[in-house]
Amino acid sequence: MFIIGLLGIAAISYADYITGIQIGVYPLYFLPVSLVTWRVGRRAGIVISILSTIGWAVSNSIAAGTVPHTLEDFWNILVQFSVFLVVTLLISAQKNEIARERALSRKDSLTGVANARAFYEIAQAELVRARRYSHPLTLAYFDLDNFKRINDRLGHGAGDEVLALFARTLSKWTRSSDVVARLGGDEFVVLFPESDLEAAQTAVCKLQDEVRLVASQAHYPVTFSVGAVCCLNPPDSLDEIIRRADQLMYEVKEAGKDGCKVELMCT
Repeated sequence: MFIIGLLGIAAISYADYITGIQIGVYPLYFLPVSLVTWRVGRRAGIVISILSTIGWAVSNSIAAGTVPHTLEDFWNILVQFSVFLVVTLLISAQKNEIARERALSRKDSLTGVANARAFYEIAQAELVRARRYSHPLTLAYFDLDNFKRINDRLGHGAGDEVLALFARTLSKWTRSSDVVARLGGDEFVVLFPESDLEAAQTAVCKLQDEVRLVASQAHYPVTFSVGAVCCLNPPDSLDEIIRRADQLMYEVKEAGKDGCKVELMCT
């Protein structure tokens, strides 16, 4: 894309030269400046702005048969570069803002982990990859036991603190390749790519131990029930995996809560 920008500058500079100073084609320089800034980045856009200014100044100097030497000439060159630079900075800022808004739309506002929308997108891609290469995949479903009591006794502010603390703990004790998400309320999921049954059991039990420890240290009277599904040959449907993990989690709750159940799903 940067090379395309360079070729664009060369073509526009040549057109600027053959049309002479009577016909202004300098607005065309905004095309490579804008394109490179948007697709490559701000630094590349600044470089293209400099080269566009040079192309504009040289082509006009050759067409006019003069060399810039007066203060007015250099002032015009500076003004032209400033215009290109402002466009570059505005486009870069707009791109960053769009990226920021996109990132925020994929994060849970309270906990900072992925929201349900982002989780389904990422998990679906991981599911396709796992099926294509016959790699294992594990999904764990976490639910806070007796969470309503915290909201009732300590207030919703304390409940929000518990959720945020829980999310931070999950994020801290998982790999960068794992996906931690809040599906809603006090329900969280963690996706473990490349994790077989043994690795899944170890990872889930470790998470539950760490979460218990953090909750105890913070003096929050909550426990956690976990249902996890390990797929050596993942099914086509992500919902099927989530549904089974959710069922296992409820089985843990019915058995007394504060437990973990990991199952191998065969398809």
